[in-house]
Amino acid sequence: MEINPDDSTLVRDLGVTLLHAGRAAAADSVLSSVSAANPRDWDALYHLGIAREMRGDAPGAVAAYRAFLALVPARLELAITDAHRRLDSLQTAGPRP
Repeated sequence: MEINPDDSTLVRDLGVTLLHAGRAAAADSVLSSVSAANPRDWDALYHLGIAREMRGDAPGAVAAYRAFLALVPARLELAITDAHRRLDSLQTAGPRP
């Protein structure tokens, strides 16, 4: 599949699709590039947090969720609540051996 690398929406959607397919490492890579190119893309940051959480990268997930919460529109209450729940879980779990 070919996508236009200049269309951040399509690239983000590819990352989300990879995430839903269980390919967290590939999703992390794609969503990281989207976030680097457009640091205000809160949707990419939310899914990047999930990808990093799935990969066991708690500090990376926490950073992505915090960035998401700083940008997300207040009307997206479900995503905000989910991000807070995920952050609380990651922060109370502490470092893994």
